Amino acid sequence: MCRNLLIGLSLLSLCLIAPRTVGADGPIQLLSSTTRNNFPEELFFDIAVADDVSPIVSIQLIFRQRGEPSDTFARPDFDPGHHVEATYRWYTKNISVPPGIPIEYHWVIVDEVGNQLRTDPETVYYDDVRFSWHVLANDEVAVFWQAGGEQVGQKLFDSAVAALQRLSAATGAVVEYQIRIIMYASREAFRSAFPYLNQWVGGEAFSRASVIVGYAESGGSSLNWAVEQVIPHEISHILFFQATFHPHSSPPRWLNEGLAILNEARSHSEEMALVRQAVRRGELLSLGEISGGFPADERKATLSYAESLSVVGFILERYGADAMATFLEAFKDGKATAAAVDHAFGLSLEELENEWREYLSQLSPVETELPPLPVRIPRSFVPTLLGGGLLCCVGVFFVAAFVLGFVVLKRLRT
Repeated sequence: MCRNLLIGLSLLSLCLIAPRTVGADGPIQLLSSTTRNNFPEELFFDIAVADDVSPIVSIQLIFRQRGEPSDTFARPDFDPGHHVEATYRWYTKNISVPPGIPIEYHWVIVDEVGNQLRTDPETVYYDDVRFSWHVLANDEVAVFWQAGGEQVGQKLFDSAVAALQRLSAATGAVVEYQIRIIMYASREAFRSAFPYLNQWVGGEAFSRASVIVGYAESGGSSLNWAVEQVIPHEISHILFFQATFHPHSSPPRWLNEGLAILNEARSHSEEMALVRQAVRRGELLSLGEISGGFPADERKATLSYAESLSVVGFILERYGADAMATFLEAFKDGKATAAAVDHAFGLSLEELENEWREYLSQLSPVETELPPLPVRIPRSFVPTLLGGGLLCCVGVFFVAAFVLGFVVLKRLRT
């Protein structure tokens, strides 16, 4: 009896302290919920609530960037009371949040006696409001661009649509949620949104968020580069992610990169020649070596991309689009690479690699050797002073020393 009494008292105490969720007609009333955008520095979430029955004592903001696996919980500072206004500042300057990313959020408000109001979910797009944007969109893709008029925008949009169609035909993948493509008008504008990216990066896919960011200068070579390479390549990464994502599977990088390169609207003769050269020299990397991160060595990294293209092209040629679709679906079902290969092709991973190597050995050789990849000398290794003056001074010094030595030697002999 005492035990039952204790259980009853415990349940009663839980009922007394647990918040009671109330609807819009409850004592807690939402007056306003807004955001203020100061991209790329910060995003403000503002709320105003009232409660005529009991003072409001707790306000919590819960938000998540699209594609992120977990929520962010934040508690803005405020003074408890019957009428409360609160603001949470999300500081984004140092975390490279992409422009245009959708952010879903809601509020949870609790008063002193335990009444709780959970607001309806809202979505805010963290756009780069520093610039004016044009937009072309359908259900699968939305292209935002700055300058160049409708002609530029149509080229970018057509490139995205064609890239999706090509990859869907080759893999069976379909767009699950709209892909947003943000194209700045210059490299400088692009860099201002991502000051921490490597200088050589000209485009970036945020696969989880389904956002691509790059730049295309109207009338310049960068527009053709964006249309033929950047958009098809990066859109492939996003579609690949949507087609294969599972929290417990990790598709090989050669598959992801190979499909992306193959989808670029350009010739791939250089990559294939590089693979043939590696075969002749016995330098071909194994699939295991290019399944995770690519090698840090520049030559091997370049070869890794070329091999990725080659093996994906081989799979499509040998087994077809239906088998490739089955291959991708296996990852979405949570299978590891070896199990996915067996499921799609009825082979072990080693057998698939052997077939690919045999296929390469039967290709007709290229007529000429490719020149070796250039070895880049880090700029820090080359001393400079006033635009190369130091090197010039050193050269003059050695010439002068040589002449002086020659004169002295001649005088000694005479």
